[in-house]
Amino acid sequence: MKIAHVALWCCDLERAVAFWERYFGAVARAPYASARRPGFVSRFVRLAGGAELELMSAPWLEEGVSPAVERPGWAHVAVSMGSEAAVDALTARLSADGLLVA
Repeated sequence: MKIAHVALWCCDLERAVAFWERYFGAVARAPYASARRPGFVSRFVRLAGGAELELMSAPWLEEGVSPAVERPGWAHVAVSMGSEAAVDALTARLSADGLLVA
C-alpha cells in the first residue's frame, strides 16, 4: 500500500498551485474540470520526492451553503493498493471487522 495523493479544497486554485510551485518546487499538471460536477476543477501538483497533492476548487466553497458540504481544507488521502484484488480483499476485511459502512 502506498499513499497515492492527498487532496485539499482551495478557494483560489491557481493561487494554491502557485504557492506549491514557488515554495516547494512542485510541478503542476493541467487543470481537470468535471462534467458531472459543474464548476469543480482540480490540479495535481507533484513534489520533488514524488508525492502528489490534488488541489481542488468549486464555486460552492465560497458560498458557505452548509457545514455538511465541502469547504476549504483537507478533503481526503487516497491510497493505492496495487491491484483491484487487493482493494477487494481489504474491503472484505474492513466489512468483516465492522469498519465499512455502506
